[in-house]
Amino acid sequence: MLELINVNSGYRKHHVLFDVSMSVKEGIAIIIGPNGAGKTTLFRTIMGLTNLYSGRIIFNEHDITGMPTNKIVKLGISYVPQREGFFEKLTVKENLLVGGYLLDKDEREARMEEVLNLFPVLARKDYINRKASKLSGGERRMLSIAMGLMKKPKLMLLDEPTEGLMPKLTIEVYDKIREIHEETGAQ
Repeated sequence: MLELINVNSGYRKHHVLFDVSMSVKEGIAIIIGPNGAGKTTLFRTIMGLTNLYSGRIIFNEHDITGMPTNKIVKLGISYVPQREGFFEKLTVKENLLVGGYLLDKDEREARMEEVLNLFPVLARKDYINRKASKLSGGERRMLSIAMGLMKKPKLMLLDEPTEGLMPKLTIEVYDKIREIHEETGAQ
């Protein structure tokens, strides 16, 4: 599904990833490492958001090396950043509509209904029109993941999906990730 071949990347002159090669098959995969190990840079490199100095990135037999981010998203990769992957001043509904910007209007509305079925708390009348800034930490993570799902991804890159959450919510988020994988096929 995803292959990195001798990838070197970073930020301007700050080289972070050195000759990274890896292959990710379908299913749930986890990249584990300490803070500063380059996990976020790896995701940002896959999405075309860092300087790629050398190497190749292949997704579903498409060479996405150097491809603009919007085209990578259109091919089916969704990235949920570590912090605040939403717009605080927009409502839950508005954020989801922004998340589905690649879909036509009818498809976007149908997809929003599908995504809200996975996150029923966000679908409640008192939540759907609530500003994202008024959500709790767990609800914010749900919204970020829901926005990523709006794009109908084949592969989701979730950066620290449980950062800052209490242990009970951490378990709920990981259970939800498994459920999303089973119900949508997103990897």
